[in-house]
Amino acid sequence: MKIISEVDRAAKKVLLRGVLAGGIIFIVAGIALLAVWGVAYAIDGSYDRAAIIISFAPILIGLCILALYLRDIYSSDGKTDYDEFEFGKTMYSVRSVRRGRVYKNADVEYKNILKVKRRGQYLLVRVRGGTNIISRAALGEYEKILLSDIAVCTHAAGQ
Repeated sequence: MKIISEVDRAAKKVLLRGVLAGGIIFIVAGIALLAVWGVAYAIDGSYDRAAIIISFAPILIGLCILALYLRDIYSSDGKTDYDEFEFGKTMYSVRSVRRGRVYKNADVEYKNILKVKRRGQYLLVRVRGGTNIISRAALGEYEKILLSDIAVCTHAAGQ
């Protein structure tokens, strides 16, 4: 079976959830460090200028991560960013197109799949080289067959 799965903003948000969480963690850690130095200053009235400047580093890193996350989210659309999947009984082929150009071609055997997750309207298929996102709407009724084929192959491979 051959399908085309669009990689639009919603798909990118699902893929990059960990990046967003990392950016927020950096910002919160920087604010916590600044709060610690504020409490230390309130207690004894002395402060270390270098330590306060260093406390801004996680905030700046977090802001850079968030800026890159937003740039990646808003630069993708479903018209020029999509994945073409061709599913077989024991493997699938994927052809990724980004901004109208072929980004990568890959053949993935089901026995090499590390994990399959359902995230809202998408299936996330994790393999050693990265993660493929497949639209569940594009799969339709074939989703059950695909998941059973993957389960059979991964269990036969001893995973």
